[in-house]
Order: sequence, then structure tokens, then C-alpha cells
Amino acid sequence: VKAREDAIARKNANEKALQQAAVNLEQAQKKYDNARSDYEVIKNLHANGQVSEESVEQALQEMNQAERELNAAKNEYNRLKKEQAQMVIPPEPSKPGTANPQYITHPGVEAARKQVAQAENIYKQVIASTNPVVTAPISGTVEAINGGVGKMASNREVFMVLGDVQGLRVVMNVPESLIDQFQNNQKVDILIPSTETRLQGIVQTIHPVDSKTKSCLVEITLPDSKGLKVGQVAQINVLPKDAKQGIVIPIAALLTENQKKYVYIANGDKAIKKYVTITEQEIDYAIITGVNEGDKVIYKGLSLVNENVKISIK
Repeated sequence: VKAREDAIARKNANEKALQQAAVNLEQAQKKYDNARSDYEVIKNLHANGQVSEESVEQALQEMNQAERELNAAKNEYNRLKKEQAQMVIPPEPSKPGTANPQYITHPGVEAARKQVAQAENIYKQVIASTNPVVTAPISGTVEAINGGVGKMASNREVFMVLGDVQGLRVVMNVPESLIDQFQNNQKVDILIPSTETRLQGIVQTIHPVDSKTKSCLVEITLPDSKGLKVGQVAQINVLPKDAKQGIVIPIAALLTENQKKYVYIANGDKAIKKYVTITEQEIDYAIITGVNEGDKVIYKGLSLVNENVKISIK
């Protein structure tokens, strides 16, 4: 009986020590986290010339000391946990005519079990905070990483940019004077200058006019966004409602005969004369009718071209 009581007393003492060790471990972890954060801040300040080298050294020493204390707290907790697992409480002597109980239900043992469970929860929390795992709520492609291993994360700075390239949109501000050129479900031509990629988009949303900027936010969906990246610049080409229909050619391609305008179209090794009508003209280009889309209009070396001379297009 005395041996059993001594074993229970030792187990209870161990449980109390284990619980205190878990508390010490939690405090040591917080101290180390704070010291590491302080060191990162001071190191950045030193890089900007705001604190001395001695301040950096002192912060480093404090962080190293906190790390040693954290390791010591972990070792003490693990030692007590192992010691507790090796403890055996002798069974209570059986009364005449009864068998020895196989499960100890002493009130002190039950309390000790609860303390062990509490200590294990604290230990698991400390371990989880040492190696945390952050999972993004979406899947996508990593577009940028602003930091590396050991850098402290902050809610003031974006550490990683994750882009969802499925269903990309072009978002742009359109001046109020031009907003009538856009309407919902309108198809527009899009150019990505960085890659010379051309594709077509659909106007999805036209937001109200911003009274401060006098512009509208227009969102354009991209049915085919393969190969594009989040943040790329896009150029939108919209045909005005009052745009004239016709083929655009360089002014240099236009020739005059009897006050009529004509151009030469390359057809194999021959040049075919076609009379055209100018519907609109600028300094370098003109909009004409009389030719078809896809015709090869000759605009260089015209002094050597006529319908009786073989040509070679290079």
C-alpha cells in the first residue's frame, strides 16, 4: 500500500512539473518570437543607417539567448513527458474474493490525466507556431515573392502574389467623353504589347462615372487568356460608331491619272491597276474603296511599275 501511495505521489508531482514545463515552453516560444522580430526590425533600421552596429549585435545576442532558452524548455518538457510515460502505479491490493483491478481510478490519477492532456495541447500549439503552414484560399500561379526564408511576414506588405489566370479581365478607366464608344457584350480587339499577342475580348461591365476623375471603369473579359499573366498591360482598339468603312493604305501608294486616283495590286508577277475612291485622308494614310481586304497594295518603287512589267515582291 505504501509503495502504491508513493508512486501516486510521484506521478502527481511529475504531472504538475509537466504542466509547468508546458507553460514555460509557451513563454519561451513567445520570448523567442519577439526577440527574432526585434532583431529583424533593428537589422532593417541598420541597413538604412538609423541604428548602430552595436544595436544589431545586442539584438542578435538576445535572439540567440532566447533560442537557447526555448531549446532548454523543449528538452525539459520532453524529459518530464518521457519520465511520466515510464511511471507505473502498483495495483491496489485486492480484497478477499475479488480480482485485482486493471484500471486505476484514484482521484489523484484522474486529475493527473487531465493535466497531461492540457500540457499536450499546449505543447502542440507551441510546435504548430514554430512551423506554421499557410494555405491560400485559391489555386493559381505564383507571380511574385517579396522576401525569403527567415523574413517576418507583415500585414503592411504583400509577401506573395498568387495569380488566378483563369478568367482574366482587362480593367481600364475610360474618359467620360469616350464612354459612348462602349456597350455591354461589345466585342473589342486587344493587343498585349509586351508579347505582340492579339486577341478579342467582350465588354462585361461599365461602371458609373466617377464624379472626381470624370471617367468610367470598364471591365472586359478574355475568353482565351492562355499565355497571359496578371498585371500585363493591354491596348484596347475600339471602332468608333462614326468610323468610315474602307481599306486603309499609305498615301504613297496613291497615283493619279486624268484626275482619278488608282493603285497597283500585286497579283503573282504582275501589277494590276485599280481605280479607287478616297473617303477620308490624313497626312500619311487614306481610307479608300475599290480594293478588297487582303489585296497586296504596292507602295514602294512605283516609278518602275506598270501593267506591262513583271514584278517581284520582297
